[in-house]
Amino acid sequence: RIQPNLLDILSKTKYIENGGNEMKPLLTITNYGHSCFSVTYGDYTMIIDPYRENSIPGLPPLHLTADDVFVTHEHFDHNARSAVKMKDKAVPSPFKLTRITCAHDKEGGRKRGMTDILLFEGENLRFAHFGDIGESLTAEKKDHLKDLDLVLLPLGGFYTINKNLPAVLPNF
Repeated sequence: RIQPNLLDILSKTKYIENGGNEMKPLLTITNYGHSCFSVTYGDYTMIIDPYRENSIPGLPPLHLTADDVFVTHEHFDHNARSAVKMKDKAVPSPFKLTRITCAHDKEGGRKRGMTDILLFEGENLRFAHFGDIGESLTAEKKDHLKDLDLVLLPLGGFYTINKNLPAVLPNF
């Protein structure tokens, strides 16, 4: 169901000067594996869900730098704040954060606890990181997530979203 038109995405890409005559994208997303992403907007960088070294088989240790670190929940494969060096002169976030609490499992959080969907809004941009949600979203939660410009989905693992993807996501 999620099949954005690549031309639409590319046509919305904005660039800013990067010293001299060089230009750099205004928004850059990097997936480091599992649930870890960096989002850079201009000079501001956030890291979401950094994982602890040796917690995810096959993934290298993280050595990242950012203005902010956000975690969806306090499991060791999502909360390695120490893997991120904070900038000496942090750039203020251009985004407002809303946390949408969800169950990490199909049993209302009784097995794995609770987790958050992180909804960021600002600079005419709305995006969400879905973390390790394990429940089907209620109509109210889906309503909060309407009209997203970007969705960050950790997919394919035992603790991340798996084959039940259609059940947990709103219709985009």
